[in-house]
Amino acid sequence: MTAAAVSAVTRLDAAGGESYAKQVLADPRAPVEARVAALRGLDARRSVFARVEALRRLGRAEGPLLIECLQVLRRNPELQDAPYLVELLHRREGRPANEAVRLLQKLTGYKIGRDPRAWRFWMLKHRAQGTAFRAAEDAPGEAGTETITYLGIPILGEKVVFVLDSSGSMETPLPEHTALTRGARAVQELIGLLPRLPERAAFDVVFFQTDVESYARKLVPRSEENLLEIIAWLRRHAFTGGTNLHDGLRQAFEHDGVEEIFLLSDGEPTVGELIEPGRIEARVRRWNRWRNVRVNTISFGAPPEARNFLYRLAQAHDGVCRVIW
Repeated sequence: MTAAAVSAVTRLDAAGGESYAKQVLADPRAPVEARVAALRGLDARRSVFARVEALRRLGRAEGPLLIECLQVLRRNPELQDAPYLVELLHRREGRPANEAVRLLQKLTGYKIGRDPRAWRFWMLKHRAQGTAFRAAEDAPGEAGTETITYLGIPILGEKVVFVLDSSGSMETPLPEHTALTRGARAVQELIGLLPRLPERAAFDVVFFQTDVESYARKLVPRSEENLLEIIAWLRRHAFTGGTNLHDGLRQAFEHDGVEEIFLLSDGEPTVGELIEPGRIEARVRRWNRWRNVRVNTISFGAPPEARNFLYRLAQAHDGVCRVIW
């Protein structure tokens, strides 16, 4: 049964929907999309089993299903989830760990980073004192915790695709630095960022103008060889043509295992299979319906309608939209 069918049965079958969803979740042969749909359907019908199944699977779920478990908990946060999340930090890296930290910070008020030992220390201290696992006003944060960002947006995933507008309008000089163009600034920031990605990271870069071009058309490891090659490739890139935003995003979603996408543009779509923002939004929803890819957007001098479009894209896919003048 397709993921859409699993979702419909779970949500609409008043008598057997819950039991059916639990069967799908318990079946290791079921496609991950179907299991995501089952858990999301339980949450949509406000079933008590949504939280139960999400907590049960934190220890062994992978990829989109693990992110769905965390999203279920984030939509229905309870302090009693904290021990499960602390345990998750001991076993996971990348986006699941970062998502768990975000939720723990929200639940407890502690501004601790990804150090599982620090979280466990404070949790056990509260348990020994018989107090709720919540921070006092003078509770310490974690000194020296660095958040890797691209143009101010934190990077939560370790499998990332950067989708950059390389149309002719990206040759517009920056108002505060007329010797530097929008495109040069976007590339400059990326060149500075890539060597700082975690050693476990994998990434790709997609440029879209009238045509679409990517470095590898797949996620590549953050090796010294790949970094040298892609930085040279970035420095050679020219900015010309129209704005084929749809096809740039489509190529990003074709990357197996991508966890996070960064889309940067300075205008509305003008060429490609689809140019109407509403239809592009619908297409992205279809691509991402069961995958839980986080989509961040950067409006780089874009006009109001384009800014609103980029904001809606990020909002619909658990991302952040940043507007740069």
